[in-house]
Amino acid sequence: MTSKEIAVIECHTRDGVLVARLEISPDMKAESRVELSPIIDVSDDEIECFGETRFQLRENGRYYYDLIPVLDKRDLRLRSTLSRRRPRLASDRPDSGRIETGSFCGTLLMEIVEGDAEDLSKVALASALVDVRSVKLDYRSEYRGMLLNLANRMADLVADVRSSSRVFFHSTFEEREDKGWFQVQLELLHEVIESQEFAAALQRILAYPHELLETEPETLPVERPFKWTPQAIRSLVHSPRRVKLPERHPLEMVTGLRSVAARVSVQRKVPTLDTPENRFVKHALRDFFAFLSNAERIFERAGSAWLSAAALARRLSHEIEQWMSHSMFHGIGEIHMIPLGSPVLQRKAGYRELLQWWLRFRTAADISWDGGDELFHAGQRNVADLYEYWLFFGLLDWFCSRFNREGAKPIAEDLIVGWDDGSPCLKLKKRVPLGPFTGSFSKTHRHLHASFHYNREFKVTGDRGQEGSWSRRMHPDYTLSFWPAMEGKSPDESMEIAEDQELLVHIHLDAKYRVNRLYELFGTRGSVDVDREDSRSPGNYKRQDLLKMHAYRDAIKRSEGAYILYPGDDRCRKRQRDACLEGPEYWKHVMRGFHEIIPGLGAFAVAPDDKGNPKGIDGEG
Repeated sequence: MTSKEIAVIECHTRDGVLVARLEISPDMKAESRVELSPIIDVSDDEIECFGETRFQLRENGRYYYDLIPVLDKRDLRLRSTLSRRRPRLASDRPDSGRIETGSFCGTLLMEIVEGDAEDLSKVALASALVDVRSVKLDYRSEYRGMLLNLANRMADLVADVRSSSRVFFHSTFEEREDKGWFQVQLELLHEVIESQEFAAALQRILAYPHELLETEPETLPVERPFKWTPQAIRSLVHSPRRVKLPERHPLEMVTGLRSVAARVSVQRKVPTLDTPENRFVKHALRDFFAFLSNAERIFERAGSAWLSAAALARRLSHEIEQWMSHSMFHGIGEIHMIPLGSPVLQRKAGYRELLQWWLRFRTAADISWDGGDELFHAGQRNVADLYEYWLFFGLLDWFCSRFNREGAKPIAEDLIVGWDDGSPCLKLKKRVPLGPFTGSFSKTHRHLHASFHYNREFKVTGDRGQEGSWSRRMHPDYTLSFWPAMEGKSPDESMEIAEDQELLVHIHLDAKYRVNRLYELFGTRGSVDVDREDSRSPGNYKRQDLLKMHAYRDAIKRSEGAYILYPGDDRCRKRQRDACLEGPEYWKHVMRGFHEIIPGLGAFAVAPDDKGNPKGIDGEG
């Protein structure tokens, strides 16, 4: 990839006719590092490998566009969710304006319409696609890791629910029509099909397929040696085509036979690829293909806003079709039962991985997720929301491992609603409270209860002994609460007593994906005062994030800390890890532990690796 100062994007009709060109230029000076440049030009090899557009913008960027008609001088305008037309632009001037990507990440659809672009009922004359890439998380590894992690979580939850003897439900994509659900499943399947592991697994299967020896009938001349079996003996004696035995032949002398069969029927063993395991491979690929074809049909009927999602489904289905065209599958029959207990599917390289992916696809397809409909919509990938959801599971794992003696995760019923009536739905959604997840901690003479909330609401109350906020209603993303265990009291009873006696404490955490460096949040010694409203001040647009942390700590009763969780980079996480290893003395010369600017106010750098595991929790970097 290379950095570009301007991108010229061609807008074509569905028939391939060029209607207009879009010239996009950044409203900022290009960065020295290519991956941070406002516009990059992706090579042909990368386009084919990753399925991305040639020109890519970046998140939190501001761009200017100019629309240049090609065929005629009609009043053509750009219609896009991120574009703003220049005000008071003369009607005889070509369309121009501004594109602000904000936290948008994914494939952006840009449509060309005639006349008022605000009229959503107008049919687009032409369209083009451009990728908006994440720069805080690696678009091709860390972002993919978060998606894979979420997909595994959803599949594990469904598997946990199904393990209950009370539960049975069945759901297939053939019975669904909702675009949001298809978009979520498409994104999860996309990360599998275009991964190197998927290609390597199928190559392994094709290179070393599973074989079985099967018997098939064969007739041999009686002069040829063959294995004596009951079937061969019957054929030798009763076959109508016969030859006369020589005089004084042992068979004539012992059995009295004067003739024997000219040809004898025997069974021979030959290798075959038509095994249940290979039938499963064919079935899994067909299942993927059927889903992608159905998704493409749904998206194309949904209108132009979903064309980017339809294009992705079409491209993935073409890849699956290429795998299915291999000669190995031509002689393989249809499957009648999935051999889940087969040692080949569970242990052999290639087969094992494909079984896991298929099971994850099928189990994740059984669960709905309203939050995912907002996360992925019409090709958009809201990385900020994805980061918040991914952090929820990471923090929940950490909480369960620290405050549950068995280290067990919460039961699936705590996270899924509607599983009794056969329509399970993941409850995780922005601005919707979830929890509490409770636990306990004991060490020497210290016994504590703990709880973990997502989007807990603290209402305004004036009574000092009641929970809540002093001034405004507050909704931190994550809240950890701790209170002492009391003999003879349940956790809820002891919590009420601890609240009244001010023995309970809260720690609040907020996910802030848009923060990349610590100074962007807390400023530097020479930075502008945080209470100034000068929007031109560098970093001033994040001032509300810092003020929100102050508000959580000071307004919510019994709050001892408020911290921001942000992706950061490897250097931030290394400093954080060193703080855990070397202790507070180390930070006297560098920075207070965990980026803490004052007691109870600071930030943690937490980001995913390529497998979706969190880096930055428990001092891991």
